[in-house]
Amino acid sequence: MKEFCDILINVPEIRTAFVQELHLPVYHTLCLMAEDYFFGKESN
Repeated sequence: MKEFCDILINVPEIRTAFVQELHLPVYHTLCLMAEDYFFGKESN
């Protein structure tokens, strides 16, 4: 897929269930980054 993508999120696994599990923290991190970019970081 690398030659067809601008950005590839590749994890070090080949078994589907494990790939999906490894992608979950990546998705969460991308969501947090988008929220921070568009809405700013919450002050504690």
